[in-house]
Amino acid sequence: MTSKCLFVILLSLFVVNSFESYAQNGDQLKFSPEHPVSGDELNISYQPISAMKDAKKIKAIIYTFNNNFEWGAKEIDLSPSGKDWKGVFQIPEESGFLAFKFVADTIVDTNNGETYVSMLRKKDGRLAPGAYIAWGLLRAPKYGNQIPEYISQKAVGISDSAMYHWVDMEVQNRRESNIPASYLFVQTARNAHIANAEKRGAKVMSFLLSEGSENALIQAQKIAVMEGRTDQADSILRAIEIKYPKGKFALRNKMREVFSERDMTKKQSGLLELINNYPVNTETEIYLNGFSQNYSSIYQTLLLIDAVNKRYDNISTYVPQMSFESIIGLFYKIVGVPHMRKDIPDAELLPYAQIMVREAEGKLSNKPYSYRFLTDQQWKEQAEKMLHSSIYETYVNILKNTDNKQEALKYAWTAQKTLDYTSAPLNEDMAQMLSENKDNQNLRSVLEKSVYKNKMSEDMQNMLKALYKESHGSYEGYEAYYQGLKNPSDKSELLADIEKYKVTGKMPEWKLTDATGKVISSEELKGKVYVLDFWASWCVPCKASFPGMKMAVEHYKDQKDVVFYFVDTQETSANYKTMATSYIEKNDFPFHLLFDNKKAGSKMNDELVSKIMSSYTTSGIPLKLVIDKTGNIRFLSIGYKGSPSGLADEIIEMVEQAKL
Repeated sequence: MTSKCLFVILLSLFVVNSFESYAQNGDQLKFSPEHPVSGDELNISYQPISAMKDAKKIKAIIYTFNNNFEWGAKEIDLSPSGKDWKGVFQIPEESGFLAFKFVADTIVDTNNGETYVSMLRKKDGRLAPGAYIAWGLLRAPKYGNQIPEYISQKAVGISDSAMYHWVDMEVQNRRESNIPASYLFVQTARNAHIANAEKRGAKVMSFLLSEGSENALIQAQKIAVMEGRTDQADSILRAIEIKYPKGKFALRNKMREVFSERDMTKKQSGLLELINNYPVNTETEIYLNGFSQNYSSIYQTLLLIDAVNKRYDNISTYVPQMSFESIIGLFYKIVGVPHMRKDIPDAELLPYAQIMVREAEGKLSNKPYSYRFLTDQQWKEQAEKMLHSSIYETYVNILKNTDNKQEALKYAWTAQKTLDYTSAPLNEDMAQMLSENKDNQNLRSVLEKSVYKNKMSEDMQNMLKALYKESHGSYEGYEAYYQGLKNPSDKSELLADIEKYKVTGKMPEWKLTDATGKVISSEELKGKVYVLDFWASWCVPCKASFPGMKMAVEHYKDQKDVVFYFVDTQETSANYKTMATSYIEKNDFPFHLLFDNKKAGSKMNDELVSKIMSSYTTSGIPLKLVIDKTGNIRFLSIGYKGSPSGLADEIIEMVEQAKL
């Protein structure tokens, strides 16, 4: 053994014997009792850093490492007491290690990234299970299980030798840690080139195989794979499947097999078998999480298969079994998409939406394992944001469309706590309902905040204009009032965005036919600035952008040197021209509709758009081009950000720059 390794061993032993003084808590953090005990109360006394001197509130985020080698997070509020802030923390019985973070508003103190930590003892005075190994894992990111963004780069990256000796101390002092620490013990011994590492590994394997529990055999199989002993790994795998046919390892393998099945009937049958034959518990869920699997995905997939077959009777049975995150994803697929595409009437979607909303709301306090580094309060705050932005916006529109407007407004006000008027569709729904209720006070507030966020529709602008006339007797001064509501930084942000859309190049010559059969060509547009908006009848964001494009078209309706064309492209249905024309006319869009040409042998009409995409190595629609008077492409943008007024402002600014 090298002198360096010997030094690391001696240092590790010294640290264990005098850990409280080594933990780098200094004068900032003190405990009572001085040596914390698992399951007992811990009195915390924290002296804030200078940046927190004027703080009105300081809270402690406490990360706990338990005897299953898993992190959790707790949060307590501290109270001022002289120069210090104090609080009491009930240490979980199963904890072996604590790490502290102190927060005041946006200021975070982790001792300059050097950590505030403490190993925990059991009532017999010995260090608790997990105490040794946590201190190593905290500083060794290559082995995983670190607290995100907690420790500084200066404090991480301990050697493999040091990590091995922390694991070794764990297994030598806590026999109950031998199984969960076994793989890490063998891994670190090999990485650190510890003398007799192979013999030590063999002893570990012998112990695990003789112990025979599922957890022990899983660790043994991982070690065999790591060491390249394929035959032994396969043998252990078969032993696990035979001895624990309904265990978590068998469930994981069965899930992998079922989810890879392409035949939907067989997949559905396999998923139902998983539900009926494999019990699930917290330990199993944590195990599956390590392989990016979860039980909720079974229910979600079953419901999606049902939806393809236009069956929805299992929603009330399966959704309550699903996690919060899975419900969020399911809502988008089963309710959000058909609602946007209008594939299913909102009246039919409403009952399913109500079930998912109710179940998601009921799970706000159930923190998933994947969010273990958030405290319960942090999780709830994040979950509410996810709920408001991913579900409530659509739910409000469905409620409004099904004449449940009072309930829709209730959810809308709640959603605005998170969205803060950044969603144009939600703003418009609220404005329409408040206008119907003749609630002018709240209507004006919603409209003015929507102007500030630049998330307005044409109808909303008309509402605001009408309110202004009602209170002022005329439209005089309206434009100054409207401009005064805008965020002063919008213009600079707009210019920065448009800078990203700038391109150079000659527009390919083209001839396209419009809805009346008339041929329009690029040749006849010389001397004009023109806008091409490539869209398709199947493209949801394309059609969602049309209200904003209408505002831009209306802005230039009296300027003969600026023209707009809406090019229907990438269509495959036989009657696409009828569908596109009907959609434009039905929605009263003042658009000049053109149809992209179909190349010989092509299944879709995409000749012109393909040339553009090929020239600029881009793809996707909606695709908008602004071409100047000499036939040069000046701007190219793809997608839709969700704001009619924002899109109109962008188009107008690009056109004005193209005029120069």
